[in-house]
Amino acid sequence: MFTIGEFSRFAQVTTDLLRYYDKLDLFKPAHIDKFTGYRYYRVEQLTDLNRILALKDLGLSLEQIKQLLHDGINADEIRGMLTLQRLKVQETIHNEIERLQRIEARLKYLDHNGKMPVYDILVKSTEDVDWLYINRQSYPSISGPEFFYGIYQSFKKLLPAQSGRCVCVMHNLALESDNWSMGFVVNTTTCKQLTLGDDKCMFLERLPGFEQCATVLYNGPMQNLYLAYNALGQWIHTHNYQVTGETYEYFYRVDTESVTGDVTAEIQMPITPKT
Repeated sequence: MFTIGEFSRFAQVTTDLLRYYDKLDLFKPAHIDKFTGYRYYRVEQLTDLNRILALKDLGLSLEQIKQLLHDGINADEIRGMLTLQRLKVQETIHNEIERLQRIEARLKYLDHNGKMPVYDILVKSTEDVDWLYINRQSYPSISGPEFFYGIYQSFKKLLPAQSGRCVCVMHNLALESDNWSMGFVVNTTTCKQLTLGDDKCMFLERLPGFEQCATVLYNGPMQNLYLAYNALGQWIHTHNYQVTGETYEYFYRVDTESVTGDVTAEIQMPITPKT
């Protein structure tokens, strides 16, 4: 038999790893001296250790490997573990390919323009939120900016302690379209309905998040928000995506002194790769 140091050199693993596997009851030494506590291994155990290392290299967790080796699971269960791991690896490869494409696109931009872009685009997923909202079409007689700032100021006056972000959901991005809604992210335990000064109500609903969306942050005059839209649209086109749903505008800061005041906003567009 071999000492733990000798066995670790044969197996090309560390003694700490062998002790850790022993602690997990995953790979036990053949013998432990009851007086010294020294661990000893047989050469035949190299086969079992190599199997553990091979399964770990496939991405299986140590708990899964322990089940596979010691719990007598059947071939279908093993196949299920490996199939799930294959999907995880495929997703990782897909994400890394997309990352590579974004790097290449940034390099091309730098080669062409000689400087970094003004707007950085981020792809991410978003969660569902609860919001109080009202449709723009409920106010047909006033302009879009007046509607936005009027509702924003009314909300802040009625709920001054409410810290919810302002949200605009663009149902149609066609030029001059008024098909959009405005609302605020709220805590549903404290707010379920809000009556505005003109007797119109904002109602509570669940605003769904996106599995994948392209986003851009904008900081500047409200009237120039279209510049961020232009950058986002160009990025989506360049990276061969398509928009698959409504666009959200999250406003984190709004200067209400005038309709041309500064805002800090994030535009979110749900996307999928073009086929």
